[in-house]
Amino acid sequence: MFVELLVPTAARPFSWIDLSDPSLEELAQTAAKHGLPSAALHDCMRAALLPQHRVIGRRTHLLIVRAHDATPTRGTDSVQSMTKKLGLFVGEGWVISVHRRPLPLLEAVAQRWTKSEEVATSTAAELALELVLAAVDTFQEPLEAAELQIHEFEAATLFERKSDLQWEPIVETKTRIRTLKRLLWHTSNALGKLALHLPTEVRAVTDARAHTDNLALFADGLDDDLDSLLNVQLSLASHRTNEVMRILTIFSAFFLPITFIAGVYGMNFEHMPELPWRYGYAGVWGAIIATVVSVALWFRRNGWLGR
Repeated sequence: MFVELLVPTAARPFSWIDLSDPSLEELAQTAAKHGLPSAALHDCMRAALLPQHRVIGRRTHLLIVRAHDATPTRGTDSVQSMTKKLGLFVGEGWVISVHRRPLPLLEAVAQRWTKSEEVATSTAAELALELVLAAVDTFQEPLEAAELQIHEFEAATLFERKSDLQWEPIVETKTRIRTLKRLLWHTSNALGKLALHLPTEVRAVTDARAHTDNLALFADGLDDDLDSLLNVQLSLASHRTNEVMRILTIFSAFFLPITFIAGVYGMNFEHMPELPWRYGYAGVWGAIIATVVSVALWFRRNGWLGR
């Protein structure tokens, strides 16, 4: 669908054209009207594109950015399922946005530029940068939600005995955080390349890149927190295993001498002096009880039964 969101005015001497899920005919007409290669517009529609910057011709720039999808499919963590792609062609006197799925952020930016009479920016490049910032801002909410979720994981790890049940959601959250972090770093890199070609808008590019880097560092910190949480989970699992092995070892220490005594008197040799004794059976039980008591006292003395 072809929509002209902004028309040139004295304050804004450029237009903004939005192509939402465009047809091949609309792509061809737009390419011919603005002197763009058709391959660039068609390539922009590919779903797997990551954030990047390209120079088309001599004065046209292509920015690919991704915005977080507020309603992703549950349990998905791929770039395509978590985000929506937005392509921005920036030329002299026009901006073309291309996307397949609806992006509410475009409407918000268009309303601001249409209604406000005191828009500080006045170039096509700065409009494109505001759109990039709007797309980057969509990462703030999922990162903050992930931070709260990490606090819940930490509480569950500290206060719930069966904290190993948290493995799957922790790994899923970590995968999503890493995906968002990679996208933010790609966006920052694309803005850095754009800054080399826009000397008059360096400050706007720098601000946009700084905001992107801040969110990337935020995501990096959350990723480190999840790494620490996973290490704690591993330590707790190892500790529980050691506790089980300790208990089994204690039981083995008690039964090993008892098994030895029972084995000796279970051999049934013909000439065993203890077999004809009247109190031989009671004597064996006395030896077993004395052995168990001795082992228990020895363990307590060494502090092995203190917990």
